[in-house]
Amino acid sequence: MVYLSGGIYGQYKQIIIDQKSVGIYGESAKNVLIDGLSNQNSINVRRRNSNNDWVKIADITFGDGNYGIDALWLNDPSLQSRMDIERCIIKDNLKGVCSAGDVIIRNTNFVGEHGATGLFFLQRGEDHQVVILNNIFTNYSTGLLFNNSAYMKGAIANNIFDGIGTIASVQSGANSTRLYLDFENNALYSSPMPNNAGMAVSNTLNANPYFTVAGYYVSTNSSYLDYGVRDPLSSNQIDEYFDEPD
Repeated sequence: MVYLSGGIYGQYKQIIIDQKSVGIYGESAKNVLIDGLSNQNSINVRRRNSNNDWVKIADITFGDGNYGIDALWLNDPSLQSRMDIERCIIKDNLKGVCSAGDVIIRNTNFVGEHGATGLFFLQRGEDHQVVILNNIFTNYSTGLLFNNSAYMKGAIANNIFDGIGTIASVQSGANSTRLYLDFENNALYSSPMPNNAGMAVSNTLNANPYFTVAGYYVSTNSSYLDYGVRDPLSSNQIDEYFDEPD
């Protein structure tokens, strides 16, 4: 495990994780900033280890990089790493997070400044499980971008999408393999969900969240009081998708 105490960490080289199971934890996202460079990803996660363990990243702000976190291994689709990202802030990067294997992202703020993509799905190889829960996406041209060639199962639930040009977009190379990916209990303001996203969409809310600071605070808008706090995926339900990391 790597622990980062409070401070700004100026980055000259990207952090590469290859064939390792590792946890990188910050003191808190408010106090720990990895200040990246626009010509490289802040963290690049490559091949999974022999046990197919998780890589966990929590309580860190990523700023000014290309991708904040890029978890894609192009050379062998069967070796994608499993990612667990929690309580992070992804802001001011050219792009947010790229995922190509099993992935859990919870309680993370994606704040776009460059009109690009918040979360890019490039799932490869065998079927992959996806849980995207209790996150906020603001100020992106595209919130969710899909170019997956493997089946994706799981849920994108309880998120807020605010000021997003297109909530979800599917690239031409993607397979129609998202039928078992539930998009439920999400708030979309003010763009609707496109019909061609291929997910099972239910129970969406369209109401202004009234952020006082983009992506960080929701006012007492009554539409959100009992809407955004519900957790459609308890720990036991997440376990139904896969073995939840510690």
